[in-house]
Amino acid sequence: MMKSMKKLVPMMLLTLVFALVMAIPAFAASQSYRFLDSAGSATSFTATHSSAFINGAADVTGSTATITLTGDYFPSLKVNGVFATRAVVGGNTTFTFPVADVVTNIPVELRVYIEDIHDATFNLQIDWL
Repeated sequence: MMKSMKKLVPMMLLTLVFALVMAIPAFAASQSYRFLDSAGSATSFTATHSSAFINGAADVTGSTATITLTGDYFPSLKVNGVFATRAVVGGNTTFTFPVADVVTNIPVELRVYIEDIHDATFNLQIDWL
């Protein structure tokens, strides 16, 4: 009986460690946000119009956030002066960028482009809710 216990305990510990290691990536959190204009207003046309394209909460994993905007009208997003990583999936645009926290507002420049109709860059802030 003692021999089988000697084999069982290390195996149980190994299984526990493996389960914990596999659970770490599952700690991604959803974080609600909205856009504010550069002056910090949530009620300006620029802020409300930009926020209307938010498609769900941001996914925050460690020091990285991913936001999704409805449509493929967004060629770029600059976060603190650095271009975010962009992808278009299923007609939506995702941007991934580094974050220090989800408390402090982040200054961003969102470029919107619709051929022959609209081409503008908006100075906004991401306001974590």
